[in-house]
Amino acid sequence: MKAVQRAVRTFVLAFVGLSLLMIVGFMLVLAASSKGVLACAGGALMVLAMVLAAAVDIRLRSPHVRKVP
Repeated sequence: MKAVQRAVRTFVLAFVGLSLLMIVGFMLVLAASSKGVLACAGGALMVLAMVLAAAVDIRLRSPHVRKVP
């Protein structure tokens, strides 16, 4: 049961953190009007959020996390 609780906690924290990262990146892109360093930083934050989301998804699908004793 602890493994399931840990996986759920990890999923919730990752979801909230990645959502905030994606929103901040999107707001930077909008604020910069696709000009300059802020737009590049915002785009990089959004790409980083997508890469981290894929990594979290792979981690949560691993047999070690899904194994319930």
